Amino acid sequence: MRKASDNRLLKPQDHSMLKTTALQRKKPSRKALLRAVASSTAVETGRTVAQLEQQLKQATVRFAHIKLAR
Repeated sequence: MRKASDNRLLKPQDHSMLKTTALQRKKPSRKALLRAVASSTAVETGRTVAQLEQQLKQATVRFAHIKLAR
């Protein structure tokens, strides 16, 4: 025979799945993205970050007709 303290084991418990929410990620700004690409490229090529940032900021219409996937 079970003790009265064992009654907690016999009670049905709610084992429904917990809802989790996806983390909301902040989209990096264009400036931050350009800085990251420029600094990474600067390390690899030996050029300055400022030079590379200026080159990236220049609008190029060379591939304006190509759309990138989102």
